[in-house]
Formats: sequence, C-alpha cells, structure tokens
Amino acid sequence: MPYHPLTSREPSKPGIFFSGARVAVLWVVSAIILALSPQFTLADEDSDSPIDMGNIQHLLLAISQQIQTAQMELEEIQQSPRSPGTNERQLELQAEIDQLNRNLEAIATQHSTEEFILSENKKTDWFSELEELTLPLLHAISDLTEKPRRIDKLKKRIKTLKGQLTKYQQATQNLNELIELQGPAINPDSASAFLNHRLEILKNKYSPEITRFQYEEARKKLHSELEDKQSFVDMATDNLKEFFRHRGRNLLIVISLCLVLGWFLSTVRKWIVGKRSIFDFSPWLKKVLRAAYNLVVVLFCTVTGLVTLYFLNDWLLLSLVIIILLGLSWTFRQLIPVFFQEIRLALNLGTVRENERLIWNGVPWLVKGIGINVHLVNNLLEGGNMKLPLYLMIDQVSRPNVKSEPWFPTHIKDWVLLSDGTYGKIERQTQDQIVVRLKGDAFKYYPTKDFLNLIPTNLSNGFRYEIDFPLDLDVREKICDDLPDAFTRGIKSHLQHHFDEKDPNFPYLEVAFDRSDSSFLYLKILIHVKGASANRYEENRREIFSALIRIINEQGLAIPNTKLAVNVPAQDLNRGSSTSNLPYTP
Repeated sequence: MPYHPLTSREPSKPGIFFSGARVAVLWVVSAIILALSPQFTLADEDSDSPIDMGNIQHLLLAISQQIQTAQMELEEIQQSPRSPGTNERQLELQAEIDQLNRNLEAIATQHSTEEFILSENKKTDWFSELEELTLPLLHAISDLTEKPRRIDKLKKRIKTLKGQLTKYQQATQNLNELIELQGPAINPDSASAFLNHRLEILKNKYSPEITRFQYEEARKKLHSELEDKQSFVDMATDNLKEFFRHRGRNLLIVISLCLVLGWFLSTVRKWIVGKRSIFDFSPWLKKVLRAAYNLVVVLFCTVTGLVTLYFLNDWLLLSLVIIILLGLSWTFRQLIPVFFQEIRLALNLGTVRENERLIWNGVPWLVKGIGINVHLVNNLLEGGNMKLPLYLMIDQVSRPNVKSEPWFPTHIKDWVLLSDGTYGKIERQTQDQIVVRLKGDAFKYYPTKDFLNLIPTNLSNGFRYEIDFPLDLDVREKICDDLPDAFTRGIKSHLQHHFDEKDPNFPYLEVAFDRSDSSFLYLKILIHVKGASANRYEENRREIFSALIRIINEQGLAIPNTKLAVNVPAQDLNRGSSTSNLPYTP
C-alpha cells in the first residue's frame, strides 16, 4: 500500500522510514512500462502516432533520480550497523534498483524485457498445458471486447492518476515549504544539514512529473479512442469478415471434408452391412455390425477434422473443437449406463424387441422396428404409427404375439356398451382419445386408457339377451314342457320379422326351466342377436319385453310382484361370451 508523505511515524532505522513510499514509486514506474512498452501498451497496435521523445527523456531523468536516491539509501544502510532489519531493507533496495534499471532499459529501447514481471508461483505442467490449449480461444474472446475494455481501463486509470497527482503535488508543495523554511545549513555535519539532505531526497521521490506524464498520456489515448467511434453493426460486420477471411475458410474446408467422407463411408456401408451387402450375415449380427460401423464413421470423421485443423495451423478452431469434445465427454460420463442400455435395445437384445407386443400408455402396440427411435404400430387406431425416443423403452417389457390376438377391442363405427352404462357408436379412435356417438348424435369423449378401463363390450360382433323370467309356484306342472314351448312359439310369433329364415336378426332362441326358490319358478330365455342389429340394441330389448307381456296375457298367467333381470352378454371380440345385467320392471 503506498505510503503518504504527510504521515507522521518515527523511523526506527535511517532510510527505513521511506521504504513504503519507495515501493509505491516503483509500482508507478512499472505501470509506465506497461503503458509505454509495445507488449503491454493500451494504445492500438496499429497506431502510427509518433512518440514524444522529449517526454521520454524527461521520464528517463526522473527514473535516474529514483535510482540515485535508492543507491544513496543503500550506501547509508551498508555503513550502518548490521541487524535483521537492515539486512532485509538492503535486499529490498537492491531489488528496487534492479527493477528501476530494467524499467530504464525498457523505456529507453522501447522494448519490454522478458523478465519485466516475474511470476512468484510457477505453474504446474498440466496447468500450463491447459493454458496453452485455451489461450487461442481466450484471445479470440478478448479481441471481441477489446475496445470497450480498453476505454474502461483508461477511464479508471485517469481517475486513479488524477487522485495520485493531487497527492504528489500536495506532498511536493509541503516539502518545498519546509525547504524554504529550513534555509541553507551552515555546518555540513549539523542536524540541519542532515534534514536538508533528507528533504531533497523526499522531493525527488515525490516528484509529480512521472505521474503527470502518465496522466497526460492516458488522457490522449482516451481522447483518441473516443474519437474512433464505430457502430456495433460495423464492428460485428468487420469481425465476421475477419472470421470468414481466415477461420471461416478453414471451417468450411473441415465441414466439407467431413461431409464428403461421411457420405463415402455411408455408401460403403450399404455394400458391407446394408441392403446390398455382399456378405451373408445373420440379421442380429448385421444389426450389431451396423451400429459398430456407424460409431467408427463418427470417430473417423471427428479425428479427420482435428487433423485437418492441425495441418491448417488454426489453433483457435482446434482448441474450440477439443474443448467441445471434452465437455461432451464429461457430460456423457454420467449417461454411460443409460447409453449401454440403449445400445442393447438398438441391437434388439433388451427387454423390448422387434415384432413383439408392447403395452404403451395402456394401449397394445406392435414394435415394428428399433434403431435410433422405436417404431410402434397399431393399425386399428387412426394415426396409429409413432416413433418414440429409445430411452423411453429402457424400463418397458414386450412379449411375443399370440395368434389372432386383437390389437384393440373396437373398430371405427362399432357399437359398444361400456361399464358406466354408455351405449353408442365409435366415431373416432386414436392413441389419445376415443369419441363415442350416442343416440341423438351427442358425443362422449374418453382418453384411450380410460376407455379401455371401462371394459367396452363390442356389440357389432354379435350379442345376446339373457332373461330370467319368474312365474308363480302354481304353474309347476307346466314349467318344464308346456310353458317353454308356449313362450318359444309366442316370441317367434310376435317377433316374426326378427326370425325370418332368409337372414334372421335373431338366429338362436332357447326357453327352458332354470331354477326355483321359495317364492318363484324361473324360466331362462336366451336370444342371440347378430351384430348388424347392434344399432337397435335398446329397441330390440323393448320389443322382447313387450312380446313377453303379450304371451303372459295370452296364457292367462299372473305377473309376479318382482323384477325381471335381463342379462346382456359382453362379447368376446371374436365369439361373444361375457354378460352384463339390465334390470326391467314390467
């Protein structure tokens, strides 16, 4: 931290009092070297503005005075008694003199020395290698923001130098007043002479000329930067032109080479493991070789691109590609287990295999093919053809197909009866929703999975009415023979148009005694109906019950005080064999 000359602190040893201020001046001179040397200058590298040699000469004189002052203090310490404090101060002064001499050399020759700024911590080999790798990319990023950063640094530098110049001017004024007040010393060995000598040393040390020179130079450079106003669009255009003039050409060469190489290797693949293969591989082995071949093609194209950039000597693009590849490798490190599972699926070795049945979102699908994506097909659904990412199949399981197994319980325009009591015609069925048209042209919408959970009964394949008809106990003499025959004749008579021999709607009728209990005797009435009458399911039921009431009246039977239960079988999709109950009260 720079030492302020007005601070009152009693020195413990001669010359040590001014060590902090001397270090501050040393850093100021170092900053001048950073500003003036060709390697570290803040001005544009292409600037043609001439250097003011008069200012350079004035600055060299100021540095020379600093060297003389440091040498005088070093001589005084060497003549003083030895102690740990003086030894340490002697080393500091010697280092300071060496640094000032290097600064003097750099400003006089206008070339920066290699050891101008010494690194205290030597970097490890791996860090140096990483720095070498990323340095071109960092330089490219730095070039994009060079001018704004340069202007910001100049503004901060001007602000700092202005405050420092004010302090140095105040310090010089205070020293001049003390020198005038002190006056010349009569006795050269007196304390007054020693004080005058020390004041002269401080006056040289806190001379504002160096800081003023820095301040004026920084202002000139800032003014030059602000005058060179370039719009963002122009700057971006220039950067793009510069990029395509050099690296864009290299990038185009690499991309073109990789595309041509990839196309050629893909063409060769057709003759090795493709459809035109000249080798007789089994389907499983061919799929394994195809995946391995694709991986080799990607690796070969990547290595070819890197080698091309190396021979083109484009270290920026080479560094950028290597960094991207390292980032991808680090990311894929966590995805390796998933990657291997996907490879197993792609090779048809996983739990989901081609040409098998898979339940996805509650709907059965045929696994048509497995590659980068999984191809699922269900021909009974509208739009029943979709591709899913391979990773979605990791936890899924498929099974072999069973012959004649249905892929969906309904077709479009089929009439269905659901467990929630809905009766209607299938208007639309997709993988997302099922639309049911009710009687009266109202529509009811179900998510496909919910539709399947309602256990749909497909009436379009045929169905039957199953009726338990109760009779009083006093007809027990007729219940086995007479009444079943009477009911059979009566049903066919009243529903004659349904039992037409050419193409009957009701191809089967059976009436027989079923069971008895403590109160009633029951007839079982079974009527099979063709699927063509599915659109008249409710109308046919009403006609059947009307016919039963007429038969009771014709036979002079009393209607028991109970309920008739009509059991409507739910269909097996191919034959029709399960039931659902429909209560009826005559």
